[in-house]
Amino acid sequence: MKEKSPFLVATKMGVTEMVVETLGKFLVAVEDMNQEKKNAVLLAVENRQPNVYHYLWESRRGTYCNSAFASTTTLPGGVKQEEGTPVFEGEPSFDMFAISSLVALCFSITFETTFLSILTSHYQV
Repeated sequence: MKEKSPFLVATKMGVTEMVVETLGKFLVAVEDMNQEKKNAVLLAVENRQPNVYHYLWESRRGTYCNSAFASTTTLPGGVKQEEGTPVFEGEPSFDMFAISSLVALCFSITFETTFLSILTSHYQV
């Protein structure tokens, strides 16, 4: 926890270029908090910095999507090289993994569809 992190100061002041550059080199900076335990997203909202807020929101969403994608495309135990089939094929735990992965994919598609429909709607507040 830093008293005055340059990243948090840039977020508070609305210097989007510095926020983008800092996160490009030090992704862990998004977890910085000030002495009042406020992170970059909260500071951007409190100080009415919409450009910084939208960038931080998009970058965090991308991080979550990337980690979900990586975990769903990796088979537990790996693959038998000779046959090209999963090592744990036929095991109850592997079947549970496959079913839960399919359910997660369905929820992801539903979320993305909902997100895009809200994003492209013509209603403005």
